[in-house]
Amino acid sequence: MFELFDPASRLLPVLRYLEDHLARADLDRDALAAVMHLSPTRFHAVFKRATGLAPVQYLKHVRLLRAQHLRATTDAK
Repeated sequence: MFELFDPASRLLPVLRYLEDHLARADLDRDALAAVMHLSPTRFHAVFKRATGLAPVQYLKHVRLLRAQHLRATTDAK
């Protein structure tokens, strides 16, 4: 099926939101779906198809990358 837009480009708003709110404890699939104005089930499917990861798995991955970066570039513990 031909898609007008790259699936990953549809996720730009939620990816930017994640980047800006990584420290928030209340980020979950429902909250992220609301950013995209999609149902949680539909959001999960769109996100996983575009990234290969479930939204919460992606969030954990990005948080770990950020922690690794901070550990390597700062003296913070």
